Amino acid sequence: MEIIQLGSLAILLKWLLLGVAVFIGLLFLKYYTKKSSDSLSFDLISNSVFWGFVVWKLSLLIIEPTLIINSPLSLLYFTGGSTGLLLAIIFSIVYVLWKSRETNVLRAGLFFSLVVMSGYHLLMVLFLDDQHLYHILVALGSILGLWYIKTSKIVIKVIIYYSFLRVALLLALVDPNDERVFIFTFEQWFFVAIILVLLIFWERLPIKNENLGETN
Repeated sequence: MEIIQLGSLAILLKWLLLGVAVFIGLLFLKYYTKKSSDSLSFDLISNSVFWGFVVWKLSLLIIEPTLIINSPLSLLYFTGGSTGLLLAIIFSIVYVLWKSRETNVLRAGLFFSLVVMSGYHLLMVLFLDDQHLYHILVALGSILGLWYIKTSKIVIKVIIYYSFLRVALLLALVDPNDERVFIFTFEQWFFVAIILVLLIFWERLPIKNENLGETN
């Protein structure tokens, strides 16, 4: 994996690209919420991004506690990696759900997430010579999800379909030697958990109404 050197700080290029994608996502979200006069959604989601970043950095305390004990300044230079990022994403989702169950906030959160995913994976295609087909398909799936939200507004189904897509692509195209828990990687388990939660608690979710969801 390529590394960018910023003074004494070395950053994996994929994390830098993720930061750029998040920034682009916030710009799109700002326009989206401004157009709908919904500043609450932007404030809440941008706060969740900030606290998610904090969790990502502090997750190193859980993942590599020995490193922090031996060198506390490691928190300034390192993150929790992919596992820590998943913890940060889970925290951000819980944060948004805890702070607000309004359907417009949750829809804005999904919009932001899909913009970030499409931007990140397109940047990965442009700047990293690694798994191009996977990144192209994820980017296309994310863009299709954005279009599907705009046209049909069936938010829950978009999340389920997108999660199925990510699990399938990870199984088919990602290195089988990646660290796994039972049959899935941590990233695959994350999307499997999303699918199971949505299917099990479908009737209790606050994101289904005549504008944003669909009940059977």
